[in-house]
Amino acid sequence: MIVGGGASGALMAAHLLRRKPSNLRVTIVETRAQLGRGLAYATGNPSHLLNVRAANMSAFADDPGHFARWLSRQADGPQTEGDPGFHLVSRGLYGRYLESLVREHLSGPKKRRALTVARDVACGVTVTPSGVEIALAAGAPLHADLAILACGHPSAVDEGPLAVSPWAEPASAGAPRDAALLILGTGLTMVDTALALQEQGHRGRIVALSRRGLPPHAHRAVEPMRIDADAAPFDQDILTQLRWLRGLAREREAKGGDWRSVVDGLRPHTQAIWRAMTPRRRARFLEHARPWWDIHRHRMAPEVAARIGAMIADGRLEIVAGKIVAVRGNGEGATSPCAVAVRRPSKPSPSRALLSARA
Repeated sequence: MIVGGGASGALMAAHLLRRKPSNLRVTIVETRAQLGRGLAYATGNPSHLLNVRAANMSAFADDPGHFARWLSRQADGPQTEGDPGFHLVSRGLYGRYLESLVREHLSGPKKRRALTVARDVACGVTVTPSGVEIALAAGAPLHADLAILACGHPSAVDEGPLAVSPWAEPASAGAPRDAALLILGTGLTMVDTALALQEQGHRGRIVALSRRGLPPHAHRAVEPMRIDADAAPFDQDILTQLRWLRGLAREREAKGGDWRSVVDGLRPHTQAIWRAMTPRRRARFLEHARPWWDIHRHRMAPEVAARIGAMIADGRLEIVAGKIVAVRGNGEGATSPCAVAVRRPSKPSPSRALLSARA
């Protein structure tokens, strides 16, 4: 039993069913009509792109070209020349890929299917002597030997009068097209929102605010560097690891390379690095290093970075470092005028805090 049919649930089902064991029966509990989408891949906006190239987005580690091959068979796949594995495609298209992994198991006679979908909401899980019982909002309880919780990220946000969900189309809030808008956060969700506002004809000023005012860097077509885990200080403290990472990036750039290949080369090792960290080291990383790691690791597609850069150059988008200290509004909704007081940092965030980080 898999509770949740978004990206994690669909991937789990695909892996369980891949070898088609005769005695395996999987049920996904999901309310959405589409599987594999969740919050991340439910967007229908073609400008909302993946932040990882297609070559690294296969559902199966032992078949890294799986997604690229699927992509090459799609009529609406990348039409530009070159290896499709280097493209950063739309998140909606990737959601369709994830759905295809489980759709193939939903065909054929119903009694013989290894996969079924319960269109309902799971309200609770109870461990029983024979396994688990899943309580549903509308249907009868389901029973299984094992329950896998793939509930994903909560979609609820602050329901106060000044809040607008980042998962909704910005135009749905009803703000005038010449209104000045504030976006809290300067990461990839901000990028998606700013692009959507531009496409919907918004003319007013857009301000994106975060504590450090750090937008994501842009992708480049680079080959990941091969990093030997035995030669890396993955078991050392955060400062030692960062010094090693900076040194590796400087060495790479001195030879005409790019720091991105160093960051991408860490991809196979990130899980092992995190698991090796003590709770104290994890806390230090999250407090001090994560914002800079995020902008180097979770980057924008080049065409997206160009559009965001143009919006900044034209004054349509401003990225600000600071912290909200007060919000004064009339309480009549998110589209009503309000005043936001921001405390700016005394010193700007250093642009080279993690790597040399050229554009």
